[in-house]
Amino acid sequence: MRKTSIQTRIVVPIVLIMVFVFGMAALAAARFVANTVESQVKVRISGLAEFISRAGFPLSEGTLKSMGDLLDVGLATVTSDGRLRQSNLTPRLAESLVRSAESLPSRSDSPSVIRRNLAGRDYLVASAPMHSGSDAVLLLIYDAAKLREAQWDSVWPILAAALIAVILANISGWYVAKSITRPLRKLADQTAQVASGDLSSHITVRTGDEIEQLSDDFNHMIESLRKYQEELLKQERLATLGAVAAGIAHEIRNPLTSMKMMAQMLLQKELSDSDRESLSVMLDEIERLQLTTGGLLDYARPVEPRPGSADAPKAVKEVLRLLDRQLAHRATNVTARFPEEELIASIDTNRLKQVTMNLILNALNAMPEGGKLDIEIRRSGQRAELVVTDSGRGIPESDMGRIFEPFYTSGPGGFGLGLAISKRFIEEAGGSISASSGSGGTTFVVDIPVAQNEKARDV
Repeated sequence: MRKTSIQTRIVVPIVLIMVFVFGMAALAAARFVANTVESQVKVRISGLAEFISRAGFPLSEGTLKSMGDLLDVGLATVTSDGRLRQSNLTPRLAESLVRSAESLPSRSDSPSVIRRNLAGRDYLVASAPMHSGSDAVLLLIYDAAKLREAQWDSVWPILAAALIAVILANISGWYVAKSITRPLRKLADQTAQVASGDLSSHITVRTGDEIEQLSDDFNHMIESLRKYQEELLKQERLATLGAVAAGIAHEIRNPLTSMKMMAQMLLQKELSDSDRESLSVMLDEIERLQLTTGGLLDYARPVEPRPGSADAPKAVKEVLRLLDRQLAHRATNVTARFPEEELIASIDTNRLKQVTMNLILNALNAMPEGGKLDIEIRRSGQRAELVVTDSGRGIPESDMGRIFEPFYTSGPGGFGLGLAISKRFIEEAGGSISASSGSGGTTFVVDIPVAQNEKARDV
């Protein structure tokens, strides 16, 4: 079945209605004007016949010819018994007039105009009785073809105006239909893109009517679908991460516990200073790995947020101690500022350590040849803020919106999980994390609620 466009279904009825309305109006006006012109011509030739019949001068054939040429009419006088006296008519027309004399007005008739077919043509015949003592009747013959010409001269502007009106109606209908179908066509094209899986398109319609509302609703639907798709991808990544984390827990976590226990046992024996230092470094690294794998498992298989409170300055100091050798090896100049008073944050201590470690490691990756690292813990009203600033290469503007996504990384050798894990931990504690970056480095700001009437608990 062949489909008809909305534009056609709008334009065609409008044009047909306009053609009918203007056509009927033009025909009615043309008929009125034609009747008016005919009435005016009849009045004019009747008046001429009356004027000539009352003039009183002799109406010879020469006089009739001169007057007929001047007035562009035919003139004749006919007796009451139907005989033609004088005329300026052609022989054929005069003969036809004589044959029709019986139907012409008589001497007693008042001035009148009738239509007659004479010699095969239509004429208007105006009659007026002679007032010079004669029983004759003056006949003024006017060619009806001239009447039709006069009628057409008066009617054609009306018909031309009607035609122009129809054309303008067609253009207006096309424009109105276009203004309706253009945004609808955009919606149809976008629907096709969405059906093909492209959820990045956006339509802008500013018509101020229901179509604009429809486009806005459609854009909201696309945005909801896009977010739903992103959530599905995120859940798929989390499922993959869960499988990876299960393997990590089996392959790494148990050996780490054994290694930690053995190192602690060795520390209880008599060792040289260098061996004891090496074992201390090993224990620090094992503890760091345990924090990392524990955070990974928490992210992959999230449970109810663990309530807790952490001495924020103390937790950050412990992380700096764990990473001290790595910071020195990477030629990183660390500046740390802590508040003088105690600052207890409403977050599990191990999670705060994991967030701090992720931010510092992220800063080290941004400064492969060393640089400056500034860490500050401060209080802002009822919030505790952790600010970590590096002097690295910065994050491109195009990547800022994705840095907290799982598995997204711009550095070599990374898994893209550190910032995602940190964001999860902070948001579950009722806080927030944000980043700003430029050519001079990157700053992360972690905002956590301050614990009320609680003391930090070491874990």
